[in-house]
Amino acid sequence: MCSLQNKLQAIDQSKRKWRSFLKWMLLPITFTLALLLIGYGYGFRINTTPSMPLGLWRIKPVTQSLKKGDIILFCPPDNKVFQMAKARHYISGGTCHSDYEPLLKPIVAVSGDRITLSERGVFVNGVMIKNSKYLSRDDRGRDMPKIETGAVIMREGDIFVVSSYNEASFDSRYFRKISRKNVIGIAHKVI
Repeated sequence: MCSLQNKLQAIDQSKRKWRSFLKWMLLPITFTLALLLIGYGYGFRINTTPSMPLGLWRIKPVTQSLKKGDIILFCPPDNKVFQMAKARHYISGGTCHSDYEPLLKPIVAVSGDRITLSERGVFVNGVMIKNSKYLSRDDRGRDMPKIETGAVIMREGDIFVVSSYNEASFDSRYFRKISRKNVIGIAHKVI
């Protein structure tokens, strides 16, 4: 009888330890998840991609005309270039249509600007964008989307984004212009 009682006490003690462990583990996890959800609701996003500085960003609605230098969060359009990018893991699945993640990129050209694409880089109104050289292959040796060299004038509602922060950024060098309608908001770095 004593042996059975000792086993039951050991089981009960083990259950209490397990419940205590779960309580103290689940509490911080639940708190962290709640903070993330609340933060997301207020426009906070964490950038973990190399195209822009890592950290916490706040996304605010667009309330005025977009301009060069604005950093935007946008949903990629559903086309073959972005399908390839997702398949190659340049971008991830996410909350945008067709299950793309929103992208964070700086605007380098808007309506009326002249974009010139060359093997040397992207030129906006004759000025070359830093770290914008076209890379014909990715880091695994796979061909990148071909560019059509030459100049084009940006039309109303078109945006061209290039990250000078990282020369290997997947940006308008490869997918060309995006539409203003794809923009979620303007991003501001918090931390």
